Amino acid sequence: MAPEQTHLMNILLALDGSAHSEASIVMLGDLPMRAGSTVRALAVLPEQCELEDTPQAASVKQARQILEARGIHVEIDTACGHPAEIITTRSYQYHCDLIVLGALGHPGRMGFLVGGIAQQVIEHATQPVLIVRAPYRGFQRVVLAVDGSQGSRRAIEYLAGFPLPRNVQLYLVHVLPHAVSEGMTADPWPGESDLYTSEGDKTAPGWQAREERTAEELLSRDADILEGAGYRTIRKLLRGDAATELVQFAQSHQADLVVSASRGLSQIKGWLLGSVSRKLVYYSGCSALIVRHPLSLPDTNDA
Repeated sequence: MAPEQTHLMNILLALDGSAHSEASIVMLGDLPMRAGSTVRALAVLPEQCELEDTPQAASVKQARQILEARGIHVEIDTACGHPAEIITTRSYQYHCDLIVLGALGHPGRMGFLVGGIAQQVIEHATQPVLIVRAPYRGFQRVVLAVDGSQGSRRAIEYLAGFPLPRNVQLYLVHVLPHAVSEGMTADPWPGESDLYTSEGDKTAPGWQAREERTAEELLSRDADILEGAGYRTIRKLLRGDAATELVQFAQSHQADLVVSASRGLSQIKGWLLGSVSRKLVYYSGCSALIVRHPLSLPDTNDA
């Protein structure tokens, strides 16, 4: 049984009229959110015009029909300007718990293309971002990438209170560095974790077994949190390049959703999203939930 949502959610749903955008509406309708939660349906228009004259109008109508029938309060918002800037600004103004948008918009429209608007939102938003891909077939298998970092713990805590449907199968996946021969070293997952033996310790006999025991303990602790919240979990320990292994695992298990933390960098430093999380969004082939660690939010002085 999936966890019961105990608090009212406040979600910003960005709509562009595409099939992926429509899938995000259906997906939200499937989530067992607490009645009285709010979804703010935001239509970002390319120019000053009435909503009825745009492709987003049908999506806004669909959002109201589906979500209000499930006891979710829907507020409609329209704005003109740069979509990513408006989405991130509105999410901050509304104190949203989550930003939801489709992965790919209509060609030639102001669609939320992964690599374009959607990428900019997940790079710069301060809230968790859910990128929904069509076709949406429900959430049955979810892959959560964990690495022992503060950001990873934040993602676990967020998912523990997230209203996924009942009977979802949750895979907890941790990727160890490549196994190396004596005298060689391998870099760990580029997160904030300090789980593994130092470079010098890797010349001692049995270091790989100790490393795997440490990782198993990490998976066990994380599973305890999520199982305590009502999830059924399966733990999986892999070795290799983190992004490659996670993408292949998600694809081979036909995941409906991948969940990852992002520790982030400042805007001056460039990419905000870690390479592993970014590749999961691009290449997993399914919807993706990116949870930012609060301590890694961009400094306002970097704006």
